[in-house]
Amino acid sequence: PPSTPPSPPPTTFPRTFQTPPSSPTSSPSTKLPQTDCRASSPTPSDYSGKAAAIAITLLREPDKIRTQTQIAHQSGVDQSWVSRVAKSLVERDCVEINRVNRRGIKVVSPACVLDACQQTYSPKVMGGHSRTFSSAARVDKIERLIADYCNKASLPYAFTAYSAAARHASVGPYDRVVVYVDDDSAAVDLLADKLDLRPARHGNVVIWRPSSPVVMSAVQRLRSDCVVDPVLCYLDMWVMPGRGRDHARAFRATALPEDFV
Repeated sequence: PPSTPPSPPPTTFPRTFQTPPSSPTSSPSTKLPQTDCRASSPTPSDYSGKAAAIAITLLREPDKIRTQTQIAHQSGVDQSWVSRVAKSLVERDCVEINRVNRRGIKVVSPACVLDACQQTYSPKVMGGHSRTFSSAARVDKIERLIADYCNKASLPYAFTAYSAAARHASVGPYDRVVVYVDDDSAAVDLLADKLDLRPARHGNVVIWRPSSPVVMSAVQRLRSDCVVDPVLCYLDMWVMPGRGRDHARAFRATALPEDFV
């Protein structure tokens, strides 16, 4: 009798942080998770944004064992995505599953999680809508004006990248202000008008509108100014043009815990 052809190997989750699991093609009714993007163009893949939110959440308390439900709540990401990202990180030996503690997830190597996250991180991952302006004022004066205006107008804000790194640790001179402002375009237009910031393609003031609750959930106040936490600061600086990565490497070596390096 004719031999039975061998069955195809089972589909396994890819050992990568970049690509989500492929969707089945046998059923045309299969639905993928919907992308929730505020920016019109260009936007990151749905997977890279969700994975970054989960990774940042894990790295903020790397010694804490948390369930997938807790991580989903803290990151603002659906639990099914937490399961997928966790499985990918387990296969990379970045995290482990504590099955005794209600399938809790614990970070084994913060450096591994951070490296995996930065592979697909981009300015559009956490900053869903970006505006660039130009100002003739010094960087420190621009930052002071932005902070004072946002405080008086009750605008939620947080400096990031170079502007935050300078408050967390010294990273040398810089010539670009980067800040998250959690409000709509009209509020940013008013801020720019009041501070004499002029729209520019390659300006020295970058204002991002957060696209994830992770951005503003761990804001710290340093030197009387609101700044993002060190992990997000590092990632945002990593994707800055010019010498952004050089500054990010120096910041990672001096401002992040030893097991992050």
